[in-house]
Amino acid sequence: MKKIIFLTFIVFLIGFSQPAFAYFVGSEIPTLNGIYGLSWDGASNELWRVLSNNGYGALANDVQTDVSGGTPSSSYHVYRDTFWKSSDYAFLMIDEVAGYSGNNRFGWYENNHSGDVGDITKSTWGQLFAGAASQGSTASLLNPNELGFWINPDGIPGSYYFSDSSLNGGDLQALIFSLEGYEGFGKDYLICLEDLKYSGTTDRDFQDMIIRIRTATVPEPATMSLLGLGLLGILGRKIRRTKQEGR
Repeated sequence: MKKIIFLTFIVFLIGFSQPAFAYFVGSEIPTLNGIYGLSWDGASNELWRVLSNNGYGALANDVQTDVSGGTPSSSYHVYRDTFWKSSDYAFLMIDEVAGYSGNNRFGWYENNHSGDVGDITKSTWGQLFAGAASQGSTASLLNPNELGFWINPDGIPGSYYFSDSSLNGGDLQALIFSLEGYEGFGKDYLICLEDLKYSGTTDRDFQDMIIRIRTATVPEPATMSLLGLGLLGILGRKIRRTKQEGR
């Protein structure tokens, strides 16, 4: 009977001790060739050059290779229609190359609550950067829900583009680059935003605002593991004492 109870406890412990890491959901785009356009800001401000100038040389080479019709390295992964889930987030402004840079705003929204964005009475969305945020500006966010991100081009009231293209009438307004395959970047992502309607009059250069996102692991299961290990130690001592007492 004691063995059955002990084994049941072990199964219970394992069930609560699985690590719950931050996760990312996105549809991978096999190539940018045909998606990406030349920049109105000049050749020196094409996405790959902006990335290279900001210390993302390997990714920049892959972007340039892709746009030119070549085959990037195996480290190269670019996504669309994206959501993240984590216990906390850290954001870093990499660059903002846009005529609207003085007014563009960037923020987050909880999945299925994109319609709340802009409504100050709702807590299901928030703003992270506003106006001409300088390179190196940082922001943080604590939110365990599944999140997407928005850009408000030129600060126009009620005008938003989202990281989920279905909310843009199918228009792709954000490219998401995984940095995991490049040495020294961990499991971070770059979100590269287009601030003009993709299917309208736009250059599709995706460097109007570039944000680096870092997500942390969800802590609760780890806490449960520590609690479980403590209880397991107590149970083990109890069993040994019982055996020694001959019960």
